[in-house]
Amino acid sequence: MDSTGILPKFRVNRPLTAREREKHLQQKKRLDVKLISQLCVIRMNSRWLESVDRNYGTRGFITMLSLVLAAFSLYAMFMLLWLVIGGSVPNENSLWPVIFTCSAVSFLMALTFLWITRKEVFRYTHYPLLFDRVHRMVHVFRFDGSVLSVPWDDVYFTLGRGASLANMTNWDVRGMVLDADGSTVRETFALAIVTGSEENALGHWEFIRRYMEEGAPAVVDAVPFCMPIWNKKETGAFSRERTFANQAQARGGLWLMMAPFSFLESLGRSLAMATSQIPQWPPEVAAVMTTDPQDPYNRDASINPPDLQ
Repeated sequence: MDSTGILPKFRVNRPLTAREREKHLQQKKRLDVKLISQLCVIRMNSRWLESVDRNYGTRGFITMLSLVLAAFSLYAMFMLLWLVIGGSVPNENSLWPVIFTCSAVSFLMALTFLWITRKEVFRYTHYPLLFDRVHRMVHVFRFDGSVLSVPWDDVYFTLGRGASLANMTNWDVRGMVLDADGSTVRETFALAIVTGSEENALGHWEFIRRYMEEGAPAVVDAVPFCMPIWNKKETGAFSRERTFANQAQARGGLWLMMAPFSFLESLGRSLAMATSQIPQWPPEVAAVMTTDPQDPYNRDASINPPDLQ
C-alpha cells in the first residue's frame, strides 16, 4: 500500500522539480479523459463538493502492519529473555549481554512500531477537502486539525508519484501552494486518488477540475456512491467493504490470495476509525456549506444502497 503524505510526508520548502513542471495541470485546460470520482465524494451539490483525502481508501494499513510488527518484536524479546530465565543459555562467552542487548533492541522496535500506529489511531477518521464553487476556494483539513484555505486559481496542480511497499510507483494528483517567487513549494495536499495508471489520475483530476470550472451537471453522472461519513464514523461493515474495494479489480486467484491480508487491514481500519474523531470544519468554512433542498444535484449517502448508507 502507498501511504505517501503520511509516511513519508510531502516535501515542502523546496523548489518545484522538473517532473512537477512537466506534469503541471491547468485549471482552465479541459482534458478528454473518462471522469473518475474514485469513491471520493462525501457530499455534493451545485455550490460545493466535499471529498475524502488521498489516504482514506487505505486507512488501516499502517495500523495493521505496525501492530503485527510490534507483536513480532515483543515476541522476539520475550523469547530471548526466556532463554535466560529458563536456564537454556548459560552465562558463558558473554552470551547474556548479547541476549539482553537484542531484547532491548526488540523492545525499542516494538515501541517504534506502536508509535507509527499513531499516524492513524487517535487521529481523525478522514481529512476532507472542500471545493467551493461559489467563492472559488479550496479548503483542506490538515493532519494537525488546522485548515488550509486557498483560492482555487492560485493552487499549482500537478501529477505526483508515490511508492508502495512493493516498490511499485503510483500516480496521484497534488495541489501545491507556491511562494511569491512562483517556484518554491510551501505546502502540499493531494486529491483522493492513488493509482498505477497516469490516465486514471488524470481522470480524477478532470472530475474535480470540471466540477469547479463547469459545475455539478458536468460530473454528476460520475458519482454512483457517496461515502457515508458525514458527521459520523463509518460502520465496521463499511470498513470491510471499503478495504476490499481496493482489490475489486484483482483477478480471482490474486483476490483470494489477498483476501486474508485485506481482512487484517479491515480490522486495522476499524480500530483506526473507532479511536479517531470526526473532523469538524471551523465556523467560517462551515458557513459556506449551505444547501438548497430543491437543488437537483444534491448528493450524499442517501443515494447509496441501504447497506452502504
